[in-house]
Amino acid sequence: MSIEKLQIKDLRNIEKAELKPEPGVNIITGDNASGKSSLLEAIHLLLLSKSFRSTKSEVIIRHDQQKLQVVSRLKTNKQIRSLGIEKNRKQTTIRFAGEKLKSAAQLAKIQPLVLITPESHQLILGGPARRRTIIDWLLFHVEQTYYKNWQTYNKVLKQRNAILRKRRDCEELTVWDEKLVQTGESLDQQRRVVVGKLIRELQEKTTKYCEFPVHLEYEGGWGEKELKEVIDQGREKDLSVGYTRKGPHRSDLIIKIKEQKAADVLSRGQTKILSVAIEMAKTSLLEEVTGKTVIILVDDLAAELDIERKEKITEMLDSMKTQQFITATEQRVLPIKLVKESKLFHVEHGQFREVI
Repeated sequence: MSIEKLQIKDLRNIEKAELKPEPGVNIITGDNASGKSSLLEAIHLLLLSKSFRSTKSEVIIRHDQQKLQVVSRLKTNKQIRSLGIEKNRKQTTIRFAGEKLKSAAQLAKIQPLVLITPESHQLILGGPARRRTIIDWLLFHVEQTYYKNWQTYNKVLKQRNAILRKRRDCEELTVWDEKLVQTGESLDQQRRVVVGKLIRELQEKTTKYCEFPVHLEYEGGWGEKELKEVIDQGREKDLSVGYTRKGPHRSDLIIKIKEQKAADVLSRGQTKILSVAIEMAKTSLLEEVTGKTVIILVDDLAAELDIERKEKITEMLDSMKTQQFITATEQRVLPIKLVKESKLFHVEHGQFREVI
């Protein structure tokens, strides 16, 4: 699926814009604060019902306006479908093919999206939560039962933690312990299966595009023992601290270079290459399992990268053969081959024009 037509109204500094992107690579150039990232933000909002830059509607909606709108035509094979989102300061309305959607989860299922920004290297340098999103994103799209399992586990975890905060060792806590173990083991099993597949995809990407060997490991979040044993033995400690210390909510993807954590040995440029390789590995795996294509957003591709690494990232992106939106301050900071094979747009003060 690809975006055939995109209309934006009253989003940040974009009063009104209409673009007809290519199903392949689209490059948007312009000065900082001209509206490049706002275009990507509009697509992110359209496909996920949220911004990647702010959680506050009043920041996203153009100054002195009451609402914003993003409307599109999506093309898949010979079928055209409309998708639009309207957001005011209190609520969000989403319509797909004339039908009103009830949840952001329904929206996210329609068209998978991958976002790469100058902060994407935090996948390597940051905490486990960022890396868990890789696994959760994959399973959300490839395993029908996963999202419900994930929701159930988090509800159980919330209930258990509420009791722990009251420091109450009671029969009710035992009930939630049992539910936590049951849902947690199911969640962990699904994660281990998909990580095994991800490891194979990542091996292919890193062998081709990275100059260092990468090893990926999955940690469930509670060690080698059975989850029930860990929860039972840790109950007293959990009560003393007021929260559940171990379980799938603490899982992690351990990324290593020759037995050392990647964050400890890679340069900033190398972490960027590796983070993109991981994003492309999950994208390839999704396409292989489901047949769905992924729309890729890349904000400020050239940031802090030398020409060699820019070309490597360009090669990875080119191998995806899917619709992409890439921003940069100028054409000259991008690899020549990428510019020649892309549709070009330029933006000034929120006004977009196609570059012929």
